Amino acid sequence: MNEKKIRTRIENLGFEALSVCPPLTELSGSYLNNLTKLPNGESAKILNDNKTYLAAQIEPESEIKCWGIAADDEQIAIFSYGNHGSDCELLAWVKI
Repeated sequence: MNEKKIRTRIENLGFEALSVCPPLTELSGSYLNNLTKLPNGESAKILNDNKTYLAAQIEPESEIKCWGIAADDEQIAIFSYGNHGSDCELLAWVKI
């Protein structure tokens, strides 16, 4: 996975909290794959449990929820969620 390309794409998405992308770590999809509220109101797991993703968690000081990033060579998913992945919501799902 091309971390530099992924970080640049994340920083250009327009989210203030992600204007400087944190270091990304390899994590398994099964660890990251929370039940997520989608823009259409339905909930689903959108990551592949069997894949490895470059991922990061951002804990903004002024917000209750964390931000999460999961990326592979094809896509980037940006989430917000509460403690232990609760109330997970998909904020962006973009092709690289």
